[in-house]
Amino acid sequence: RRLANFYSDTKDLEGILSIYLRLYENFKDEKIAKKIIQIYSYQKEYLKLENFLESSKSDDKVLLQLYTTTQNYKKAYVLANEIYIKTGNIDYLGQSAIYQYESAKDKNSEEILENIVKKLIRVIDKDKNPLYLNYLGYLLIDHNLDISRGIEYVKSALKIEPNSAFYLDSLAWGYYKQGNCKDAKKIMNQVIKLDESDNEEVIFHINSIDKCLKN
Repeated sequence: RRLANFYSDTKDLEGILSIYLRLYENFKDEKIAKKIIQIYSYQKEYLKLENFLESSKSDDKVLLQLYTTTQNYKKAYVLANEIYIKTGNIDYLGQSAIYQYESAKDKNSEEILENIVKKLIRVIDKDKNPLYLNYLGYLLIDHNLDISRGIEYVKSALKIEPNSAFYLDSLAWGYYKQGNCKDAKKIMNQVIKLDESDNEEVIFHINSIDKCLKN
């Protein structure tokens, strides 16, 4: 540990890192693991950080954040589910459901959609988190599973966060799917005012709604 202090004084991060890695290998100390995570994060060595976290199992929550940052949704789905089983924290079941959808090769698979919807219903029964309310609502709307029910979930999300551009976009898309393009356009105008109209999916919705109004 004196050697680690020496490297710290000289700001030799690679030297510090090599010492901490050896110390962790020998002692499996949680504080040392945190130092290693801090150094890799500072250096933006995300692949090395991922490898360390996967092998050490020292901080699954940081690893989950890393997977989501790098959009490795397949691994994020599996890990979020593991954390949910370990902790019983319903939030991780919600995250698992979202990452399962995002990582799915066939997002129109009835089996996968049914599984995800069931998970999200379990989540919102215990936690009315607007993120999960909107995500569930949008899935029901976008995949034509139950548009009316989906709209109600989105409205519940908007009661909590009325100025969310993405939740408003979901509501507009629901109205569009019902053929109510005038109301869809009114809601979409709010989205544009909130300056979220550069999102690729939102642009598609705007164009679809405008086309609907012209017909």
